[in-house]
Amino acid sequence: MKKLYNLWILALMLIGTGACTPEVDDIFEQSAAQRINATIAEYQQILRSAGNGWVLNYYPSSTQQFGGYTMLVRFQEDATAQVSCDLFKADKVGTGIYGIENSAGPMLTFNTYNDVFHFFTAPTNSLGIGESGTGMGGDSDFLILSCTNEEVVLKGKKTGNRMTMHPLPEGVSWTAYLSDIKKITSEAYPASYEVIVNGQVQYTVTQRYHKFILANADGSQENLPFHYTSEGISFHQPLSLANIKVQDFQWRKEDMSFTNGQVTIRAQKLPKGYAQYYDYLGEFLFLYNNGDKQIPVTIEESIFNESYIMKGLPFDVQLRYNAIEGKIGLEYQELSDDIIFVPWSLNNGGKLGWRQGIGMEGYIVEESDGPQTGDTQKTTVQVIRLYDNGLWGGSLTCDSFVAITSTGNPVLQLPYIAGFYREITEPIVP
Repeated sequence: MKKLYNLWILALMLIGTGACTPEVDDIFEQSAAQRINATIAEYQQILRSAGNGWVLNYYPSSTQQFGGYTMLVRFQEDATAQVSCDLFKADKVGTGIYGIENSAGPMLTFNTYNDVFHFFTAPTNSLGIGESGTGMGGDSDFLILSCTNEEVVLKGKKTGNRMTMHPLPEGVSWTAYLSDIKKITSEAYPASYEVIVNGQVQYTVTQRYHKFILANADGSQENLPFHYTSEGISFHQPLSLANIKVQDFQWRKEDMSFTNGQVTIRAQKLPKGYAQYYDYLGEFLFLYNNGDKQIPVTIEESIFNESYIMKGLPFDVQLRYNAIEGKIGLEYQELSDDIIFVPWSLNNGGKLGWRQGIGMEGYIVEESDGPQTGDTQKTTVQVIRLYDNGLWGGSLTCDSFVAITSTGNPVLQLPYIAGFYREITEPIVP
């Protein structure tokens, strides 16, 4: 009986406690969904508030094996993003839809195809950079780690690369800004550099894409990715070179070097016959049939320091630029959904090379006529001789090209390609 009495008393106490306890207010005035929506709205406002856009230091690939690139991004009220990049022509602008979504936090996403931005994310790009199926492995979705009017810090959802955006000052022209960067990129063309610390050569590095490749004493290699700036280069992360930490370098054209206090990265001697990217631009005669036939063509800039577009044939054809050796190349490529430009070996039974990379390459051979008495002009002859690039393998060599449809019908034949020819006439300056 005593036990029943005690249980009855306990029940009354519990009921009394429940009756006297006031309602518990929510710790937060807003739900989690409301808070994330408020944050997204705030970030949208910040992104769009930079009227002249943002400077994005963009690094594709989780290993940064292709280096970094400078993008300019302007976020519009209509949910479109305008994008330019130092890899393309300075005045090229791509446009696509963007958004900010909730993905374990705010995530910036570029939703629809943008021919500038998505060049880095496509599984196969027009230059064949990277493995087929992955391309350059770039991000189009970014977790927003922080977002203020002065700086936005992003993390690539796929690569995990940390990237930053800073507002481009008002009044600065996009074309002029990227042109300044591309000017340094063009001037700093040599592929081989010496790293000098306190006056002593410590390392030798090779430049490929936007990175330096450091060869260690044990034979291993280390990638040092960077992006070009309007003053020089900036490495993705601070480096320790001979126990000196560095990240940003200024370009000095007069001695072909990047400098930062005690550390200098100086270009080595160029290989014989080296030509810069811009040296191949302009009007030429395309020579084939061992030089007996010719077609007027124009070589225009496409992907800076990587490729050109040749116009004048029935189809626009891509030419590759080899920045390490200063050469120009003609390779296997898809001209359209139905037409493929295929290497052709007439000297080896007329076989076709159905593989990316196979083709021809060459460089400029200059020969000046020289002025004579009374002349007011001089003429320089430029010849680009093309020869097999050695990538076919075995005894097969590329000496010709043919454009073929998907059904196997040839629509353009260019037998025995010789190369390019032009004459440049300039006034003689007294």
